[in-house]
Parts: sequence; structure tokens; C-alpha cells
Amino acid sequence: MNKEDVKLSGIITDKNKVPLENADVFLMNSNFEDICKTKTDQYGKYTIIVEKGLDYLLAIVKDYSVKFLEYWVWNLPLLEDVEINACIDGLEVYAINVFRIQGAFPALTVYFRPMSLHRAKNKQENDKLKQRNLNDISPKLVKSDIDVFIDNEKVEVYEINKVNEYTGLEEGYHQSMCGYLMQIQMPKNFDKTKYFKIDIKIRDTETDEYGEGTVFWKLCN
Repeated sequence: MNKEDVKLSGIITDKNKVPLENADVFLMNSNFEDICKTKTDQYGKYTIIVEKGLDYLLAIVKDYSVKFLEYWVWNLPLLEDVEINACIDGLEVYAINVFRIQGAFPALTVYFRPMSLHRAKNKQENDKLKQRNLNDISPKLVKSDIDVFIDNEKVEVYEINKVNEYTGLEEGYHQSMCGYLMQIQMPKNFDKTKYFKIDIKIRDTETDEYGEGTVFWKLCN
């Protein structure tokens, strides 16, 4: 390990806090190209040594689409050693984006696309229509189903709105998936020069599934 390298490490568990052995950990660049990958040990621990840099992506999964969906970290800055602990279950919190709306109430707006393994399996078994509605694989969330933490401190979710995201053509049909826009409390002790770690934790009360996702955000202007 030289002075231009940093260590990324952590522990992976299921929703019952049981460490997961042989979970796959992928570190990618912003084009979703693998930089390195590893597996967790018998204690759910992993370690990756990588060159310092910004905007990495991290994906973690075990038995994908069988028992679990993925945990993602977006815009991961690796300028020093970082610890990322993750919990995986049947929900995935994908495509997390954060921005501020100009001229609006001082808050952050967060977009994410949630997916449910249980709902996806039911859809695959029961859907007899050629034109598939991918919205059926999304959990139906309300504010009480979501917790948001900024640098490990819980913040208020002011509003949540369900939206449709166009995902392209498949077999000649226009496809869309369900996403959510959240308006959340600004970080305390706001500093426009630093990256803030934003964790989103969601629950599907109908399927008893849980999921997490993380994004790092820094004010761009």
C-alpha cells in the first residue's frame, strides 16, 4: 500500500445483523466498469486497497435475485480510508441522486428508485401480459417507511412523492419504473467544501423486506 492508496473496508450483514460470508463486493468507476472486486470473510468483513479518487461506485450483493438484492453507494470519494458497513435484504435503493432546488425552501431533494425482490418474483410468476408494468416491482412507500441519515445523524423527511421514470423500449412497448422524490432536512453544520454521507433505509410493510442505499453529496456551486 503506497501513499496514493486508501483502504475501503466494512462489514456486511443481513437485516437481522447476521454477518454474511462470501458476499460479493464490487468497486467500479462512474462508467460502471469494475476496478476491483472481493468477497467477505466468515465474519462478513471485506477490505479493498485502491488508488485515491472521486466518484467511485460500490455494489454489494449475495445470492442476487434469490435471497437478496443489492446495496449501492454512489459518488463515493476515496481520498482517505473509508469504512462502509452495509445491510442487504429484499429491497434495493437504486439510482440515488441529490440536488438543491433553486429558489425553494432550504432543503435537499433526493431521488431514488426502490425495487422489491418479493414483488419481482410474484410478478414473474403471475404476469401473463406481454406488456409488463415494471412499477409492480416497487414498494409502496410513505414517509414512515423511510429513514434518512446524514453523517449518521437522522434528519427529517419533509415530503415524499411517487414519480414514474421512463426506462426505454422493450419488445416495442414503452417501459417505466417507479421512483420517489424526497425533500429532506439540510445537513447540520453545513459546509459546502465537504462531502456528506447520506444513508437511505426503507421498509416494505406489505412484504416485510428491508433495504439500504448510500450516496455522498457535495454542493457543486
